[in-house]
Amino acid sequence: PLADGWVLALSDDYSQLARTAEDGSFQIGPVPELVSLVGRYATGYDIALTNDVLPAEGKLPLELSPGPPVNGVLVDADTKQPLPAGEIKLLMDVTAQMTGNGAQLPDHVIVDPQVAQVDSSGRFQFPSAPSRGFWIEASSPGYVPDRIDTWKDQVRPAEGELTIELDAVEPIAGRAMIGDSHDPAVGAAIAGLALHGEFAKATTNDDGDFELDP
Repeated sequence: PLADGWVLALSDDYSQLARTAEDGSFQIGPVPELVSLVGRYATGYDIALTNDVLPAEGKLPLELSPGPPVNGVLVDADTKQPLPAGEIKLLMDVTAQMTGNGAQLPDHVIVDPQVAQVDSSGRFQFPSAPSRGFWIEASSPGYVPDRIDTWKDQVRPAEGELTIELDAVEPIAGRAMIGDSHDPAVGAAIAGLALHGEFAKATTNDDGDFELDP
């Protein structure tokens, strides 16, 4: 039995997600009479999708196969040279409502994220991962973080390394001008914002020029 696994029942207008108990059992419902897709996943195993009709009584037996490892390398997008530091996140996003919480609309559920550190040669590894249905978030000091969804719908290669490329951060510089007169905006507060919030602040000089720490 697989504990703490995930089971998804999906049809055209319905999606519900359940976790498996210590004995591998799960319960989804109430559901439409015909469910067109049932997916399942557990850490250390591959994702599996089948067309199943959930029985009104009795149990639906589901099986999972071990997930193959992921080996990859993080490189500079221009030079193709390995980056000696960084972090790789492997994420699975399911849009569904959790079983037993029918009051909530379908929501995004991040399923068992995995994190790997990039070594001094730019390489990283996940001991086990699904063959598809995931995306990767990559980051490294001095580089622009990126989200790669190449393997969200297509199967990743069974052999070889995944190559993840990142663009080097470029300095952000500019000039702030007053709208009507186009005179330099002296002493203006400038802030740089990204997905995770503010990353830099600056104040313009006598010419209205500024530069943000990348």
